[in-house]
Amino acid sequence: AALAMQGMDGQELEGQRIGCALRPAAAGGEGFTSMFKCNVWVGNLPPHTTEADLRAIFGSFGMISSAKVFNERVSTVNATVAGLVNFSTMEEASAAIAGMSGVAFPGSDKPMIVKFAEGRRGSSAGGEIGRGRRGERGKS
Repeated sequence: AALAMQGMDGQELEGQRIGCALRPAAAGGEGFTSMFKCNVWVGNLPPHTTEADLRAIFGSFGMISSAKVFNERVSTVNATVAGLVNFSTMEEASAAIAGMSGVAFPGSDKPMIVKFAEGRRGSSAGGEIGRGRRGERGKS
């Protein structure tokens, strides 16, 4: 498994970068699905936001397994920028949400929206990749 992870980590598949890492099994035997519960969705980010910015801003709350920035162009003028930060533990993710929700991103006057990422409809792992905005997809 370790060799497979090393070979796949950072590779691109269908236009998306793959991240592979070993994770300890969570208490209660939740294993793989528990890592998705540590995803924090961050909205209201300025267009220049980078993954390094997310790591720097949220790194004080715990170990970040991954950080991703999503830039969705609504028009040639407006862009919706959001991020997804995956923490190692639920406690770290909760602390980041408590500490950063409503705080303005450095250099911006808009408060960030910081919350747990919501599961995607039909996803067996319950992970959400970049959706947490108004009109939240995945809700009936």
